[in-house]
Amino acid sequence: MRLSSPARALASLAALSFTVTAAAKGPHPRPASSSSAAAPADAPPADGKGPADAEAPAGAPSASAAPDSPPPAPSGSAEPTAPATPATPGTAPAPSGSDEPTSPEAQPTKPAEPPSGGPPPRLKEPVKAEPEPEEAPVPPARDTLGGHFNVGLDAAMVLPFGNLQNGVPQSRTMGPGFSVGGDVAYGISRTVMLGAYVDVGLPSARGAASHDSVATIAAGPFVRYHLAQGLSFDPWVSGGVGFRHTSDGPVSYTGVDWFRLALGGDWYPASNFGFGPIVELSLGTFFAESPGNIGAKALDAHFVVGGRIVFDGPGR
Repeated sequence: MRLSSPARALASLAALSFTVTAAAKGPHPRPASSSSAAAPADAPPADGKGPADAEAPAGAPSASAAPDSPPPAPSGSAEPTAPATPATPGTAPAPSGSDEPTSPEAQPTKPAEPPSGGPPPRLKEPVKAEPEPEEAPVPPARDTLGGHFNVGLDAAMVLPFGNLQNGVPQSRTMGPGFSVGGDVAYGISRTVMLGAYVDVGLPSARGAASHDSVATIAAGPFVRYHLAQGLSFDPWVSGGVGFRHTSDGPVSYTGVDWFRLALGGDWYPASNFGFGPIVELSLGTFFAESPGNIGAKALDAHFVVGGRIVFDGPGR
């Protein structure tokens, strides 16, 4: 079958196109040279690729690549990123290239910005410490003295010393003896009482007058100050003045005690009754003698020590 000239031309053109296409797709054998023939069989080719690389299809990873190397990302696509970690309140975001969040202490704390269009946030006022409740004043102890009457009785020993007059000592005719006394007082405040006392002393007679009786009597007002309140034991101190008369056998002397100091304390086992010690010291001067006239005046003294009982009304 003979083809016409146009048909033959088209067939020749098709065959040429097929040949060119096949040549483009097929392998290109390189002619062996004398240098390549002399190379050892196990030497790698000049381009650094082994047979496996040469025969690997296009786009396949190279066999000589490190096994730990990740496959190359496809061209035109972004690398996959790790999911974003939600920010923890108070933690500043980590800088680029760092996986550890910055500690809250490393970043200054900024006050929260008010929402747009809203009022500015109100700053919290410092909490004011509540004032401590004031302690209630302690009421004073119950008054156990003001408006009270005291009646005291004492029994003691009396010791006269000093002089009846200048050059005549009391110790010449009298010595220690027995004494009794008493007092009545009224409380004008919580600590002060006003009252009167009387003391009767019976000193012993000495010397030529040893067969005679000797006696001394003193009486006068006093002020007594009580040192404590609301206690079972009530210590006190008193001061006063008084009148004194001393009889020494047939002779008597009259004078004043211009200083009388007494110390004592009463312990109350019951509300109306108490007892305790008493100490007294009286200093004075005799200014008259009967019969006769007294000579030069001198200082006389009397010391008393003993105990007393006291009755209180209306009671403590």
